[in-house]
Amino acid sequence: MKRLVYVVLAIAMFGAAPVRPPGGPPPLDVARIVSDEKAPGAQVLVLDHGRVVYERNFGVRDLTTRRPVDVHTRFEIGSVTKQFTAAAILQLRERGKLSLSDPLEKFVPQYRLGPRITLGNSCGR
Repeated sequence: MKRLVYVVLAIAMFGAAPVRPPGGPPPLDVARIVSDEKAPGAQVLVLDHGRVVYERNFGVRDLTTRRPVDVHTRFEIGSVTKQFTAAAILQLRERGKLSLSDPLEKFVPQYRLGPRITLGNSCGR
């Protein structure tokens, strides 16, 4: 899991690198990172204003069967998305678009626990 986090963070950190044309080399050497970190596999998708400019799969999704990573592979990324969600919430709060005391129900009405959870709770506050 630790290695997968490093790969995800490396991709996030270098995501601002120059974008190559579709099928061209990735903005960073993902294949080398996957190999060096001994990660089984990875996926890279780069969008530019909603248009796919690079998409590639690396490695395998299952070490036992050696089935390759494909567009349907789902990765267990653990809690990595929490930091991105918290950053987005805090940016929206700075812009006056929401408050940390807003209940989650205001934005996700179908979530049954929404009335009891605030956006601040979801940011670890």
